[in-house]
Amino acid sequence: MLDVLAPGGAVGSDVWSTVNTGAYTQAGPGYGPLNGTSMAAPHVSGIIDMMKERNPNLTVEQIRTIS
Repeated sequence: MLDVLAPGGAVGSDVWSTVNTGAYTQAGPGYGPLNGTSMAAPHVSGIIDMMKERNPNLTVEQIRTIS
């Protein structure tokens, strides 16, 4: 079972992120496609932050096993 899904890997559905490429892309100037764990980690970290905000006493093991 997957409880959290985040963009990652070398897939065609990249995340459009602000980058300083100097190029004009589909998303407009200053944006470019990025993928991989660098795009997945902020999503997962944000979810963990929200969990810790609701219950600051959660341990790492509890966070890993919450369903």
